[in-house]
Amino acid sequence: ILCAESADINPVLARGNGARCVYLAQGPVKLPAAGGAEDAALPANWEIVDLAQVAPTDESLARAQLIVTALPPAAWQEPHGVLAAQYLRSAGLTQATILLLGPAVEAAGAWRADGLPGLDLIPNTLVLPNVQAAPDLRQVLGDLAHRQARLLALDGAACVEYDPHTDSVTASGEGSVLLAAFTPNDAGVQPSARLHVLTAGMTSGWPA
Repeated sequence: ILCAESADINPVLARGNGARCVYLAQGPVKLPAAGGAEDAALPANWEIVDLAQVAPTDESLARAQLIVTALPPAAWQEPHGVLAAQYLRSAGLTQATILLLGPAVEAAGAWRADGLPGLDLIPNTLVLPNVQAAPDLRQVLGDLAHRQARLLALDGAACVEYDPHTDSVTASGEGSVLLAAFTPNDAGVQPSARLHVLTAGMTSGWPA
């Protein structure tokens, strides 16, 4: 599950009531609050793993039913962040729900906008946490067309849930979700983008 920085995450967290939750932090441990409000404290029963201090353990993560993080991009390159990323990429995590918030959203794809590897939770896809902040969306789409890759971009206070079994997403929240895929790159034919825009309650795969 991916939620933009301005999204209301309370409906998502409510689904995890009673679940064993692990929060991967770096430094102060606060949940980003919607609408610019003061950040909220974590629920008392959550286990906090501060990657600035300790490495995550397979035991703590393997027992988690919900793993939440708002790690910024640079944190995934730190030694403990690298270990956390390796675990989140592993096939053994199928029983846990992963909730990426705000700056952590762009790590969900196969790679990030800066070209560094992502967590590959959504295969062959670039994830943009805020499509309005993309410096040159035309260039982004051109690069993806060359790779024959896909785009998932959040706009506004949106959340999106990815289902790996159906390779589809369901949108929620106040914003929208943009999905883009490209026609096959046949010789001499310029690939063209095909787009879907989803709002709350809509479910779709990438356009064929």
